[in-house]
Order: sequence, then structure tokens, then C-alpha cells
Amino acid sequence: MDLSEVPVDETVRILEITDMPYIYVQRLVELGFIRGAKIRPVLTGILRGIRAYRIKNTTIALRTDTAKKIKVSYF
Repeated sequence: MDLSEVPVDETVRILEITDMPYIYVQRLVELGFIRGAKIRPVLTGILRGIRAYRIKNTTIALRTDTAKKIKVSYF
């Protein structure tokens, strides 16, 4: 399952980041997007093109196309 499919307020763990240029992966890793990290969607934009996620006591907004490249699973 990818991050864009997770319902709001459901916590999942990151498995991997796929099909993304290294520079973007590096930035996500700097923000805490690492294997095993807990992440939870907290807000969805009106047009569903962007969502806010809570990870490591920080809220980060991602576009849906970026979230689709982050594979996650329930515990």
C-alpha cells in the first residue's frame, strides 16, 4: 500500500521510497522518512492534491503524487 491510500488518523510504518530521484529521497530522509518510521495523515486538502502528515513530532505537507511513491504497511 502507498502513503496516499492511508485514511486520516491511521498510523502506519514506512517500508520504502520508490521511483523518485535521489535528491528528493535524500530530502525526505533528512525529514525523517526512513524505513520503520511511524507516519500518520492528519489533514487532506480540499481538492485532495495535497495532504499533511505527522512524522517525528513534525507536520509535513506532501503532494499526492509524492505520497504514492512511499510504500507503507500497518504494524
